[in-house]
Amino acid sequence: MTAVREAADADPAVVARVTSDLAALHAELGLVRRGVTYRHWVPRGARRQRRRLFVASVAGHRPVCVAKVPLDPADGKVEEEWAVLRNLPAGGPARTRPIARLARGWVMEWAPDHDLPDAVAALTDPAGLDPLLARCVELMLRLHTAAGAWQPPPARRASPLEIAHGFLGADLERAGPAALAALAGARTGPTHGDLGPWNIRCATGRDTLTLIDWEDYQPAGIQAIDLLNTVFTCALLIFPEYPRRGFEWLGEQVFHVAGPFRSAVANALRRYARGTGQSAVALAELLPVACLWLDRRIRNQGRDTSGMFYLPLMDHFLRTAPHWIGELDE
Repeated sequence: MTAVREAADADPAVVARVTSDLAALHAELGLVRRGVTYRHWVPRGARRQRRRLFVASVAGHRPVCVAKVPLDPADGKVEEEWAVLRNLPAGGPARTRPIARLARGWVMEWAPDHDLPDAVAALTDPAGLDPLLARCVELMLRLHTAAGAWQPPPARRASPLEIAHGFLGADLERAGPAALAALAGARTGPTHGDLGPWNIRCATGRDTLTLIDWEDYQPAGIQAIDLLNTVFTCALLIFPEYPRRGFEWLGEQVFHVAGPFRSAVANALRRYARGTGQSAVALAELLPVACLWLDRRIRNQGRDTSGMFYLPLMDHFLRTAPHWIGELDE
């Protein structure tokens, strides 16, 4: 058994135990019998809580599976994700298959190597973003409209306003009257909860997209937040010079410069609206709610959001009122 270290920051004894457990699982299930190496990493970033150790098995150059193990004793999110993946209804979007539990954490099939940012970086024509986002919309629709998805009984089902207020409290008022009006009629149901581009994986040479990181799944959430997270966070990929130029410049590119990005965003909103029977204008007007929600979710993890784009994007949207938003239903 050979262990290959990647960027990691974990107790060597914990790494050794998880690697040994994963090797034992390989032997028990007969996944791959020879030439297996193991590599481990702890994703780096600003997160101070809920850090995770990943240990992957590789046969030759082919990844086989990966263990996901929480490093913080009070972290119950990894176990929640196991339960979500075990109970999602059939017919939804492609996702990694859970294989087995460990003493702490669990093992899943390896997801495709590339994520949506890789696919965007590989585009040779800016117009290629449109069909890429169309595939993402289809992925969301398979989750958001999946038959058999659990939801609370109607008598106890919270309204979208109640859901948003329960999470955001008084901050919800910052979204503005148009967003609150759109929120009253927003669709609720199963949501991924963290559907940024980095959680959408792309298999090389195939059209299949796979969703990973289901820790924030909600059986009855505000579904448009998934859509708006994916679509508008792609701005960071399409306009990579934003760290140098600033968030005000980024807001101008997103909301006031006609071009391939705006066209792809508008088409994605319209596709999703058609697929769910909603107004594309109302979906776009929910952007301030999505920005507040995503900012709060990250702050709840103990991370600093002062350098992130969610609230500056919301402020630019509310301050400049992009005219094309009102034309989405035409």
